[in-house]
Amino acid sequence: SAVDDLVKEGGEDAESARGLLLDWGSDIDFDAIDHTSREQATASNDDHVEDAPEGGLDPEKLLDRLFDRGVLPRYAFPTDVVTFHVFDPTQSTERRAVLKYSPQLGLNQALSAYAPGREVWVNGERHYSFAIWTPFNRRDCWQAWFAMKVYFECDRCGYARVEPRSDDYYVGQVLDCPACGTAGSLGVGKRWLRPPGFAHPVDLPAELALEDSPIPTRPTRAKLSAPFTDVGPAEAAQSAANGAGYEIWTAKQHLVLSNTGSKDQMKPGFLYCPVCGRTEPNGWAAGRFGKGGHPRPNPDHHPHGANCNARPTIVVLGNEFITDIALIRFQLTGSVTLPPGSIVAKIVLTTVAQALASAVAKLQDVDESDIGAEYRVAMTSGGRIGNQVEVYLYDLTPGGAAFVRSAASDAKQLFDQALRRLESCHCTHS
Repeated sequence: SAVDDLVKEGGEDAESARGLLLDWGSDIDFDAIDHTSREQATASNDDHVEDAPEGGLDPEKLLDRLFDRGVLPRYAFPTDVVTFHVFDPTQSTERRAVLKYSPQLGLNQALSAYAPGREVWVNGERHYSFAIWTPFNRRDCWQAWFAMKVYFECDRCGYARVEPRSDDYYVGQVLDCPACGTAGSLGVGKRWLRPPGFAHPVDLPAELALEDSPIPTRPTRAKLSAPFTDVGPAEAAQSAANGAGYEIWTAKQHLVLSNTGSKDQMKPGFLYCPVCGRTEPNGWAAGRFGKGGHPRPNPDHHPHGANCNARPTIVVLGNEFITDIALIRFQLTGSVTLPPGSIVAKIVLTTVAQALASAVAKLQDVDESDIGAEYRVAMTSGGRIGNQVEVYLYDLTPGGAAFVRSAASDAKQLFDQALRRLESCHCTHS
């Protein structure tokens, strides 16, 4: 074939990379990888470099390029939709998997609703997500595995980012935080996987005992790792006589949404078997991962058998997407400071961010669930001592819908609306 000719012409490197081609044939069984590939797939931390397509997009496809550059709106061509698969055990055989239900959600929502360990109600029936799985011999799962990146998060200020695996960024690495400046606080680097689909394992009963249910996990708010302010001068700025003020930038930027799984520092993240797809929150007492192997989540396990002996590895699940963002940098003065990682900074900035998001939704006449908000340490010298802080607002519509950019074009109106929201709030529990 033409592919074979190209591989032959490319030599050893091309031969080793041919398995990463995105147009795998349906006759290839990705469950039947050889022993060497299994060891590579489940290796711990010593495999720094992996050739892989970036993120979840194929950069060679025109449509994906147009999405990535914001030329086409993703909301008109939804590609970040994932399925939760529920097998029909009465109709399935060891050679053929039959689905009973297959509900879908956008990946950002699925990172919470379909996260491993979560209850999923379908047609009045309770099911559980304990597998990352897709049909067609899990080809999408292997593509996601080889496209895996490395996740870093600062344990002081919460700054987070993902990087392609390389000699510069690898699993187990610890870095200095570029936001708060703390030495050795960014890490430990973990595998970051964009899940292509989820499933209720066929061996698992629909009704788990309450004491056996794992603690639900939820994704972090979307993280902005780019400096952002390097896109050009601020589009709006204002300062008072005492030096306090603000600057606003707007642009399309990449955000990273991650579900880091278990918060236990000794047993972090999710345990994921890259061979069969079984996935559980790390440290779950009633988990199926054991020394004697674990059940495959899918019924069509011929000819490999119902048990999988591959070794699970720790992963973080997430999504990287582009959207419209408005970043506001506040300049504080006098005795008013919000030190990175402090409780007071978390309380104040969370309140301000949510008030501004609510204000955008009100001004744009959209639902509050359409607008996201988060804060971070300003990536400046003033940010490291708490004199400057940043709040960013973003559209949750894939690709952006210009809601936050439109609202930020009139800063006074935006701040007035947020102030009215705060002054009219009489909650006793917020």
